[in-house]
Amino acid sequence: EPTEISPEIILNLELLLKHKKKKKRKNKSWSQRRNAVEEKWEEHREDILSAVILNNSFDGLCQYCKFEKIAVKCDTCFWKKLCIKCDEKLHVEYPMHNRIGIFDGFKRTLSPSETVDEESVIIDKYPTIPLMPINCQSCDSYNVERIPGDCVAVVTIAGKYYLHLYSLRCKDCDSTSNPFTLENVVGSGFWPSAPTKFSYLFHVETLQFWDTLRKNAPGTSEAAFLEVLNTMTNLHGRKTGKITPAIFSMAFKEWCFCQHKIHILQKKKWIECPSCTHVQHSCHVDGNCKLYRYRSSG
Repeated sequence: EPTEISPEIILNLELLLKHKKKKKRKNKSWSQRRNAVEEKWEEHREDILSAVILNNSFDGLCQYCKFEKIAVKCDTCFWKKLCIKCDEKLHVEYPMHNRIGIFDGFKRTLSPSETVDEESVIIDKYPTIPLMPINCQSCDSYNVERIPGDCVAVVTIAGKYYLHLYSLRCKDCDSTSNPFTLENVVGSGFWPSAPTKFSYLFHVETLQFWDTLRKNAPGTSEAAFLEVLNTMTNLHGRKTGKITPAIFSMAFKEWCFCQHKIHILQKKKWIECPSCTHVQHSCHVDGNCKLYRYRSSG
């Protein structure tokens, strides 16, 4: 005898048949997807403009303490909008952040040597280089005071800065020490223009960036790269003058030679480059022959 089929099973079968008959949605082509993205951009341009304008506003409370009104906007900090006290507190250790203040209703870029008081008046200060360590070398205490010294040039990917060397005076043992040794400077991520005199310091990231750029864009000159850094300096309102090409060139060559010596210690043999390996470097028909010529030429 035929068994009775429940209505629930019949409904499921009908849904399954409809699903099979349903045509598959065609994937959009690349041009259609690009057109859809462009339409979305055009549709939301006003919203994006409103968001940018709101981000540049100085209305509201400090994002760090959430108590005082906003006085300074920092493009680098996680907390973008800061009051006077929080700005001074945070940027003692991070003087190379790009900051903007508002004076008489107009925005103005703030150099590392400038801060703002309660009456929106610019006060000069002595920003120091962010160097490690910050503890006393005699008693290992962190209760130390920085005594600013000579002003030196510091170059990063954001341009040129003028910051101060400093000495550490310990408030516990009353000793004074100079933290600016070659080991501390290199360990803090800087490369000096000379091994004994730190009148110019280059952030290692800047040297790495130029090394990568010149290898991937061989047509770019060192002079053009330095001009870009000078433009970035002016863009952020720092009146520090241009980077000296001869000093940068010498520091970069010494950094490259140091990297070469490190590669030797790591046993990286760049001259031995077979054209067919699992980590292929070149596939030119006479690639290995060229390497042999380089080796024989010394």
